[in-house]
Amino acid sequence: MTYTLKSLFVSGGLALVVSATGCGSEISGEQAGVDESEMDGVQIASVLQVGGAATVFNTGGVGLNLRSGPGTGYKVVVLMPEGAQIQVVGAVQNAFYKVQYGGQTGWAHSNYLRPVDSSGGGGGSYPGNIHWNPASSANFTPGRSGGPMKFVVIHDMEGSYDGSISWFKNPASQVSAHYCIRSSDGDITQMVREQDTAWHAGNWPYNQTAIGIEHEGWMSQPTRWYTETMYRRSAQLTAAITKRYSIAVDRSHVIGHNQVPPPSTHTDPGTGWDWNHYMSLVHSFR
Repeated sequence: MTYTLKSLFVSGGLALVVSATGCGSEISGEQAGVDESEMDGVQIASVLQVGGAATVFNTGGVGLNLRSGPGTGYKVVVLMPEGAQIQVVGAVQNAFYKVQYGGQTGWAHSNYLRPVDSSGGGGGSYPGNIHWNPASSANFTPGRSGGPMKFVVIHDMEGSYDGSISWFKNPASQVSAHYCIRSSDGDITQMVREQDTAWHAGNWPYNQTAIGIEHEGWMSQPTRWYTETMYRRSAQLTAAITKRYSIAVDRSHVIGHNQVPPPSTHTDPGTGWDWNHYMSLVHSFR
């Protein structure tokens, strides 16, 4: 087999794109496609059916590695390009599905695969350094049963970043959100998988069809808590979510908690949230 290596700068660093012809031994050495380890803490993976088909997405055009085993420590067999269709032939192990592509069998990271019949879009690039710290299982509902994603709901915590994370982990709270963002540096913690229903909107149909993002701070002090860093990190996250699920980037679909109809009675993120600036940033990151 003949390989051609090309250096390509992508989000998160340098990737090596490998072009292969013929058949033979595995690719050895450097990473061939997107760095799967960057997504280890982002629980956005679709549930794939063994025997079904899936497509490669969310790699920023770099492509996904087909590896010889279920982990980033295994060799790369071949590079699967963005949009490639594969067959799922084995159950998930260590976040990798056993798949077939181009006559070869290997393992592919679940966070870069989606069912071919999914209602989601092509997938945007999620911001890096998202931490996974799960909410109590008593505070969300596994799975989704409300149809396709329709909304991103913007919340403020009326509290601190660490305090909100602790509260979502407390089984007595009966509340959760998919993501929490810190004011000072835009640090992001994911607490509920996107394929699960967080209890954040105060309206069940909205919970079923929305992804909730909590922002550190108090709406009575917007200039102190709603920092530019937090706006930008949140906008990057919303851009990726809206692209993945084909959610329109407008104020009817990217909404404040205050826009969720009764029985919700919340007023966050308040009048101090700069929606014009935020929506402009979301558009720019798509």
